[in-house]
Amino acid sequence: MTNANLDRANLKRANLQGANLSNASLNGTVFNEANLSNANLNGLVLNKAELKSIDLRSANLKDVKLSGAKFSGTFYKANLSGADLSDTDLSPDSNYSSTNLSEANLSGANLNGANLTGVSFDKANLSKANLRSAKVDDYELKKAQDLKEAVMPDGKIAN
Repeated sequence: MTNANLDRANLKRANLQGANLSNASLNGTVFNEANLSNANLNGLVLNKAELKSIDLRSANLKDVKLSGAKFSGTFYKANLSGADLSDTDLSPDSNYSSTNLSEANLSGANLNGANLTGVSFDKANLSKANLRSAKVDDYELKKAQDLKEAVMPDGKIAN
C-alpha cells in the first residue's frame, strides 16, 4: 500500500500489523481501534485523522504529518522523529513511554497529563505546547530546541 491514497477511509478495527503504508495519504481517515504495531508509516500524511485506541507499538512514523489529529492508544517505542504533531491532541490515557520524538514539531500540541517518561525530545519544537501535569524526564525535556511559551508540567509558562 505504499504511496496509496486512502483519504477519508474507514479503517476502524483494521489489523495492519507490520503493514507498509509509507508515503500514503490518509487525510481524515478513521483508524479507531486499529492495530498498526510494527507498521512502516514513514512519511504518511494523516492530517485531521482520528486515531483513538490505536496500537502503534514499535511503529515507524518518521516524518509523518499528523497536524490537528486526535489520537490515543499505545505508542510504546514508536519512532515519531521529525513528525509534524503541531496542534495535535495527545490523550493523557495513552502510553508514549520510550517514544522517539526527536526533531518533531509539537508546537501547540496538548500533552496535558501524558505519560512521556523515557521520551526523546532532542531538538523537538515544543513552543506553545501544553505539558501541564505530564510525566516527563526533565533531562529529556531540556534537549528540546524550542520551549517558548510552553506550559510546563508545573503549570508555569516557559520563556
